[in-house]
Amino acid sequence: MFRRSSVLLLLLPVVVLLVGCGSSDSKAGSGRLAVEQATVDRPVSQAQAALRFVIDNGTGTDDTLESVTTDVAGSSTIHESALSGGMATMKARDSVAVPAGSKVTFAPGGLHVMLEDLRRPLEVGDTFDVTLHFARAGSVTVTAKVVSPGAMTDDQEHDHG
Repeated sequence: MFRRSSVLLLLLPVVVLLVGCGSSDSKAGSGRLAVEQATVDRPVSQAQAALRFVIDNGTGTDDTLESVTTDVAGSSTIHESALSGGMATMKARDSVAVPAGSKVTFAPGGLHVMLEDLRRPLEVGDTFDVTLHFARAGSVTVTAKVVSPGAMTDDQEHDHG
């Protein structure tokens, strides 16, 4: 009995030390990169549509969105809209930085993805897969929903802060 208790007492500090070596970095957030609220306004013209979403980088590592692909469009290009001298401008972006522990929002009047050469009509209620390609996280596929122009997602409607 004494010998077994002695062995357990000797092993206890080793176990405590090993458990203490686990990572508990509070800056890591959820520990994953997620894409949320992917929507497309029903296009006025069936030639192109604008995709919007939120990237939530819950990791402790900076990442970069490099491209976006989908089967519903011949091409997908990251764009940024801005006002310059009272004129609205839109320019293509090669990539978008997604800092660790932050959210990057793609929304009207700012960052968005232009889906061009649509391969099928997009009507309110339709859904389709979109794959976002990140430098570190790799490919993340989400389902985008076609909504009425100007519609807000459930999360946006309930965000009063």
